[in-house]
Amino acid sequence: MSYNAAIAAVLGTIGTILWCIQLIPQIIVNYVRHSTQGLQPLMLLLWSIGAVIMGIYNISRNLNIPLQLQPQLFLLLCFITWGQCLYYEKKWSIYKCITVFSSGGCISGFIEAGFVFLARLFIRRNIEWPIITIGVISSIFICIGLFPPYYDIYIHKCVRGISFIFLLIDMGGALFSFLSLLFEPKFDILAAISYSSVFFLEIGIIMFDYYFKLLEWNKKRKLNKKEKEEVSEKTMDIIDVNIETS
Repeated sequence: MSYNAAIAAVLGTIGTILWCIQLIPQIIVNYVRHSTQGLQPLMLLLWSIGAVIMGIYNISRNLNIPLQLQPQLFLLLCFITWGQCLYYEKKWSIYKCITVFSSGGCISGFIEAGFVFLARLFIRRNIEWPIITIGVISSIFICIGLFPPYYDIYIHKCVRGISFIFLLIDMGGALFSFLSLLFEPKFDILAAISYSSVFFLEIGIIMFDYYFKLLEWNKKRKLNKKEKEEVSEKTMDIIDVNIETS
């Protein structure tokens, strides 16, 4: 293994580990609260689809092994979290959730294996457009998966139901995965766009949270100041009345 390949494998492994555990804090929060209110099932559905397509792309492109495993583990965590949404909010039974998502996992595996086989046939014949199309679609699904939280933020003027530990771990996974691509023999622009888009979109969610918290703090500060001024004015009025009556 060359020096660059070793670095790519190490960075890719770190990125994969982070993306393997990223949704665990969210899963724990959901379990403790027995609620997924504010967490967008559509985001998890889009991410699940995107993970399958990303798996096809990463394996077909023969990226480092950690990046090939990454989408599979990410898909598993998406299924678990999505199952929590259906169990807590839609009141599905545990049996129904397990049955549906076990079936979904099997179907996803067959789809991925079939498309990887086809994609490699095209690659061996030097036909690039199918795999490029797969890469573009993967990036689109991963990115638009983060749009539902933005819509929820716009409606409610706050970030609801999303664990910030999850966001930070996810950002770390995206960053290390991106860095691993820099040491690949050939820099993969589509994979890089996918990872960097996730990183910056999640920074946006954190920034919006602090923005709305700052607005709320400023609103409370002005309200407290107004209340103090009103109390002060009433106190002065009472003093004036007492002086006049005396």
